[in-house]
Amino acid sequence: MGVLRDWRPTPRFYDIVNGGFQPPEDAYVPFAWTTALQASPAGNTSCHNSTPITNFSEFLASNCVWIEMWVELPTAASRERFQAYLDAYWAAQHQAGRFPRPRNNRLTRVSQWLQVNGVVSSDSRILLRVAFAFLAVCLLNTVGILLTKFLRGAPVIAVRRALGASRRQVFLQHIVEVALISTVGGLLGLGLGAAGLAAVQTIYADDGAYGRLAHFDPLGIVWALTLAALSTLAAGLYPAWAVGRLPPGGFLRAR
Repeated sequence: MGVLRDWRPTPRFYDIVNGGFQPPEDAYVPFAWTTALQASPAGNTSCHNSTPITNFSEFLASNCVWIEMWVELPTAASRERFQAYLDAYWAAQHQAGRFPRPRNNRLTRVSQWLQVNGVVSSDSRILLRVAFAFLAVCLLNTVGILLTKFLRGAPVIAVRRALGASRRQVFLQHIVEVALISTVGGLLGLGLGAAGLAAVQTIYADDGAYGRLAHFDPLGIVWALTLAALSTLAAGLYPAWAVGRLPPGGFLRAR
């Protein structure tokens, strides 16, 4: 088996012992060659007894754990079948004198595997929640600022209404203004993000593993711009609606 295209999982879920954020290997040896080459594993090896091992054959026959198998189980039925296979294999080996410990077979997802081994902590989730909390506060402030700004232009809107402009046209005018504000804000945010990434890359310039993590993700940029546009438009809906509902007569008399 081989990998035809560039493959750079981050972090390296299949070998977190030797560095989860290191670049992947350039070549992979087929598993069936292990016995012929007598190649000792380079990853983590856990032996649960004190029996000395003097050669490779004894290592293969021992109770040492050194194989990590990754399988794709897209459906619940496939996961149940594979879990039943593992349980049956444990029962047969336990009856043959191996696996003295109680049965503890579990199918672990990649995300769960990284959390169990401490590769990915819960700090990122906490920071994400804090970021959305700040976003909510900023949107509330944006509603107040836009409402104040639109109300200052109420006399001009009253003249437009008197000349025949409908409430829908007034609403669309202000929504277009909000859309322009969201576009400018999104571009400024991308600029600040690029500056922050450049600073991180400078700080971790000597550490290639972490330095490569600081980069723009095209999908992330699309999500960021979409979130900026939708959140700003949502914040501008009420101010744009409120200014169009104002009666123009009072402003015309005041003029």
